[in-house]
Amino acid sequence: PRGRGNCLISWECFMPTSYRYRFLASPALAHYAAYHLAKPHASWQAEASLRELAHHVPGVVYLYLLRPNGSSCFPYASEGIFDVYGVTPQQVVDDASPVFAVLDPNDLERIRQSIQASAESLSIWHLEYRAHHPTKGWIWLEGRATPRRLDDGSVLWHGFIADISRRKHHEAVLAEQARQLQASNADLEQFAYAVSHDMRQPLRMVSSYLQLLERSLSGRLQDDEQEFLAFALDGARRMDSMIVSLL
Repeated sequence: PRGRGNCLISWECFMPTSYRYRFLASPALAHYAAYHLAKPHASWQAEASLRELAHHVPGVVYLYLLRPNGSSCFPYASEGIFDVYGVTPQQVVDDASPVFAVLDPNDLERIRQSIQASAESLSIWHLEYRAHHPTKGWIWLEGRATPRRLDDGSVLWHGFIADISRRKHHEAVLAEQARQLQASNADLEQFAYAVSHDMRQPLRMVSSYLQLLERSLSGRLQDDEQEFLAFALDGARRMDSMIVSLL
C-alpha cells in the first residue's frame, strides 16, 4: 500500500518482479511522492519523477539486499552505477558479484566486515574504499546506506555511493604539502641550531677576553674606559641571550 502516514514509496517500477521491495525514502522524496500518488491516475507520473530524480543524483542511488544464505544483489540501482562500478543495473539485479569483482582486493575484507557489522546492528553503513573502473582506472568511492531487516531475515539497505576521487586527490596534495612543510621546519630548526652554535663560539671568546682585560686592568682604567669595557661585556651577554632565544 502507498500511504501518507509513514510515506512508504513503491519502487516496484524500478525492480524485476522477483525483487519488488518497498523502503522508506528520504523525507523530501517521500513528501513529493505522497503528494503525487494521492492524485487519481497519477502514480505513473510520480514513478517517472522518481526515476528522473535518481538519474540526476551524482553517483548511484541503490537498494542492496543481503540474503540469509550470504548471497547478495542490487534489486534496484540507478543508471549511475555504471559511473561508479562500470556495470549496468541489469548485471547486478540478481547477483552482486560483478560489483565485488572490481573492488580493490586490499579493501575487500574491510568492506565485507563493514557490511556484516551494519547488518548485525542495523546501523548506518558508511565507508570509503577503492574500486577499479573499466575506463577511469582506480577510483575512490564513498558509500552510505541505512539497513532494514525483512521478514525472511534478509537485510535491505537503501543508500547512495559517490565517486570521491577528486576530493581524495586534493587531500593527498594537502597531506604532501603538510609533510613538506614539516620537513622544512625541521631543517630550519636544525639550521638555526647549527648557526647559533657557530655564532656563540666566537662570541664566548670575545666575552672571555673582555673579562680577562677587566680583571688585569682593574684599578688602572679611567672611569670612561671602565664604562666602555662594561658596555662591551653587556653587549656580548645580550647578543648571546638573543642567539639562545632563536633555538
